[in-house]
Amino acid sequence: MRTPSLLRWIIFCQIKLLAMAPRKLSTSRGISWEDFFS
Repeated sequence: MRTPSLLRWIIFCQIKLLAMAPRKLSTSRGISWEDFFS
């Protein structure tokens, strides 16, 4: 089955985005986590 590997890949991408997003947003526009999720 390919589902486990697909889920692992999605989770990996999510973690990467979560790790990168705050830095990019804070440096480019000064957006806080509250604004990001609201």
